[in-house]
Amino acid sequence: MRLWQIQNAKLLTKGKKLVTIIRKASAANNELIKSIVPFPHKGLFGYRNGWYLNTIITGVSIDPDQELPKGWRKRAKENIAVPDERTKEGKELANTFNSQIKVDYDLVPNSLGLILDNLYGKFTRPSIYMSRDKSEVYICLDDRYDLSEDPQFKEVLLSYVEKMINH
Repeated sequence: MRLWQIQNAKLLTKGKKLVTIIRKASAANNELIKSIVPFPHKGLFGYRNGWYLNTIITGVSIDPDQELPKGWRKRAKENIAVPDERTKEGKELANTFNSQIKVDYDLVPNSLGLILDNLYGKFTRPSIYMSRDKSEVYICLDDRYDLSEDPQFKEVLLSYVEKMINH
Protein backbone atom coordinates (compact mmCIF):
# COMPACT_ATOMS: atom_id res chain seq x y z
CA MET A 1 0.00 0.00 0.00
CA ARG A 2 1.27 3.41 -0.96
CA LEU A 3 -0.26 6.82 -0.38
CA TRP A 4 -0.06 9.54 -2.99
CA GLN A 5 -1.01 13.20 -2.85
CA ILE A 6 -2.51 14.57 -6.06
CA GLN A 7 -0.42 17.48 -7.35
CA ASN A 8 -2.13 18.22 -10.68
CA ALA A 9 -4.96 20.81 -10.51
CA LYS A 10 -7.20 18.97 -12.99
CA LEU A 11 -6.78 15.65 -11.18
CA LEU A 12 -7.26 17.41 -7.84
CA THR A 13 -10.67 18.63 -9.03
CA LYS A 14 -11.55 15.09 -10.17
CA GLY A 15 -10.41 13.73 -6.80
CA LYS A 16 -12.58 16.19 -4.89
CA LYS A 17 -15.57 15.20 -7.02
CA LEU A 18 -14.91 11.53 -6.29
CA VAL A 19 -14.82 12.17 -2.54
CA THR A 20 -18.08 14.12 -2.85
CA ILE A 21 -19.72 11.27 -4.82
CA ILE A 22 -18.67 8.74 -2.18
CA ARG A 23 -19.90 10.89 0.71
CA LYS A 24 -23.24 11.63 -0.99
CA ALA A 25 -23.77 7.93 -1.73
CA SER A 26 -23.15 7.04 1.93
CA ALA A 27 -25.53 9.78 3.11
CA ALA A 28 -28.21 8.66 0.63
CA ASN A 29 -27.87 5.07 1.86
CA ASN A 30 -28.29 6.22 5.47
CA GLU A 31 -31.44 8.19 4.58
CA LEU A 32 -32.88 5.30 2.54
CA ILE A 33 -32.51 2.81 5.38
CA LYS A 34 -33.69 5.29 8.06
CA SER A 35 -36.85 5.84 5.99
CA ILE A 36 -37.85 2.15 6.19
CA VAL A 37 -37.08 1.54 9.89
CA PRO A 38 -40.41 1.80 11.75
CA PHE A 39 -39.04 1.28 15.26
CA PRO A 40 -36.68 3.17 17.59
CA HIS A 41 -33.06 2.25 17.05
CA LYS A 42 -29.58 3.20 18.24
CA GLY A 43 -28.03 3.60 14.81
CA LEU A 44 -27.21 1.94 11.53
CA PHE A 45 -24.74 -0.88 11.04
CA GLY A 46 -22.72 -1.11 7.84
CA TYR A 47 -19.34 -1.60 6.24
CA ARG A 48 -16.91 0.00 3.80
CA ASN A 49 -14.80 -2.99 2.92
CA GLY A 50 -15.19 -5.30 -0.02
CA TRP A 51 -15.78 -3.88 -3.46
CA TYR A 52 -17.31 -0.56 -2.40
CA LEU A 53 -15.85 2.77 -1.32
CA ASN A 54 -19.00 4.05 0.34
CA THR A 55 -20.82 2.71 3.39
CA ILE A 56 -23.33 -0.04 2.70
CA ILE A 57 -25.90 -0.44 5.51
CA THR A 58 -26.55 -4.06 6.45
CA GLY A 59 -28.54 -3.74 9.67
CA VAL A 60 -29.96 -1.57 12.43
CA SER A 61 -28.53 -1.46 15.95
CA ILE A 62 -31.22 -2.15 18.57
CA ASP A 63 -31.68 -2.73 22.31
CA PRO A 64 -31.25 -6.37 23.44
CA ASP A 65 -34.89 -6.75 24.51
CA GLN A 66 -36.51 -4.76 21.69
CA GLU A 67 -39.55 -6.24 19.94
CA LEU A 68 -39.35 -6.15 16.15
CA PRO A 69 -42.22 -5.72 13.69
CA LYS A 70 -43.03 -8.29 11.02
CA GLY A 71 -40.38 -8.47 8.33
CA TRP A 72 -37.48 -7.92 10.73
CA ARG A 73 -35.39 -10.39 12.72
CA LYS A 74 -32.57 -10.13 15.22
CA ARG A 75 -29.19 -11.54 14.17
CA ALA A 76 -28.05 -14.43 16.30
CA LYS A 77 -26.05 -13.29 19.34
CA GLU A 78 -26.02 -9.64 18.12
CA ASN A 79 -28.17 -6.61 18.82
CA ILE A 80 -28.70 -5.94 15.14
CA ALA A 81 -32.00 -6.09 13.27
CA VAL A 82 -31.94 -7.24 9.64
CA PRO A 83 -34.67 -8.07 7.11
CA ASP A 84 -36.25 -11.48 7.65
CA GLU A 85 -36.21 -12.85 4.12
CA ARG A 86 -38.50 -15.73 5.05
CA THR A 87 -41.46 -13.32 5.03
CA LYS A 88 -42.99 -11.22 2.26
CA GLU A 89 -42.34 -8.00 4.19
CA GLY A 90 -38.75 -9.05 4.86
CA LYS A 91 -38.13 -9.72 1.18
CA GLU A 92 -39.37 -6.20 0.36
CA LEU A 93 -37.08 -4.77 3.05
CA ALA A 94 -34.16 -6.82 1.69
CA ASN A 95 -34.84 -5.42 -1.79
CA THR A 96 -34.60 -1.91 -0.35
CA PHE A 97 -31.34 -2.80 1.40
CA ASN A 98 -30.01 -4.22 -1.89
CA SER A 99 -30.99 -1.07 -3.79
CA GLN A 100 -28.44 1.08 -1.94
CA ILE A 101 -26.03 3.13 -4.04
CA LYS A 102 -22.73 1.28 -4.44
CA VAL A 103 -19.53 3.06 -5.49
CA ASP A 104 -17.09 0.48 -6.90
CA TYR A 105 -13.46 0.46 -5.80
CA ASP A 106 -12.18 0.79 -9.37
CA LEU A 107 -13.76 4.23 -9.76
CA VAL A 108 -10.68 5.87 -8.20
CA PRO A 109 -7.97 4.55 -10.52
CA ASN A 110 -10.22 4.65 -13.60
CA SER A 111 -11.26 8.28 -13.01
CA LEU A 112 -7.65 9.35 -12.53
CA GLY A 113 -6.43 7.39 -15.57
CA LEU A 114 -4.46 4.86 -13.50
CA ILE A 115 -5.40 1.56 -15.10
CA LEU A 116 -3.33 -1.60 -14.64
CA ASP A 117 -3.85 -4.63 -16.84
CA ASN A 118 -2.33 -7.14 -14.45
CA LEU A 119 -4.16 -6.40 -11.19
CA TYR A 120 -5.07 -9.89 -10.01
CA GLY A 121 -4.66 -11.98 -6.89
CA LYS A 122 -4.35 -10.13 -3.60
CA PHE A 123 -4.19 -6.36 -3.85
CA THR A 124 -4.89 -3.24 -1.81
CA ARG A 125 -8.32 -1.81 -2.54
CA PRO A 126 -7.88 1.73 -3.88
CA SER A 127 -9.33 4.48 -1.70
CA ILE A 128 -9.41 8.26 -1.67
CA TYR A 129 -9.31 10.87 1.11
CA MET A 130 -9.61 14.64 1.31
CA SER A 131 -7.96 16.88 3.88
CA ARG A 132 -10.13 18.66 6.44
CA ASP A 133 -9.60 22.01 4.72
CA LYS A 134 -10.39 20.41 1.32
CA SER A 135 -7.13 21.65 -0.19
CA GLU A 136 -5.47 18.25 -0.63
CA VAL A 137 -6.59 14.86 -1.94
CA TYR A 138 -4.80 11.58 -1.24
CA ILE A 139 -5.19 8.21 -2.89
CA CYS A 140 -4.20 4.86 -1.46
CA LEU A 141 -3.10 2.38 -4.12
CA ASP A 142 -1.59 -1.06 -4.38
CA ASP A 143 2.20 -1.31 -4.58
CA ARG A 144 1.86 -2.26 -8.24
CA TYR A 145 1.02 1.36 -9.01
CA ASP A 146 4.39 3.10 -9.12
CA LEU A 147 3.72 6.81 -9.54
CA SER A 148 7.13 7.99 -8.31
CA GLU A 149 8.10 9.17 -11.82
CA ASP A 150 4.75 10.92 -12.41
CA PRO A 151 4.88 14.64 -11.47
CA GLN A 152 1.10 14.64 -10.94
CA PHE A 153 1.53 12.64 -7.73
CA LYS A 154 3.74 12.88 -4.66
CA GLU A 155 4.19 10.00 -2.24
CA VAL A 156 3.25 10.87 1.34
CA LEU A 157 3.41 9.09 4.68
CA LEU A 158 0.40 7.57 6.41
CA SER A 159 1.05 9.72 9.50
CA TYR A 160 0.84 12.87 7.35
CA VAL A 161 -2.44 11.80 5.76
CA GLU A 162 -3.94 10.86 9.13
CA LYS A 163 -2.92 14.24 10.55
CA MET A 164 -4.52 16.06 7.60
CA ILE A 165 -7.83 14.14 7.51
CA ASN A 166 -8.49 13.56 11.24
CA HIS A 167 -9.60 16.08 13.79
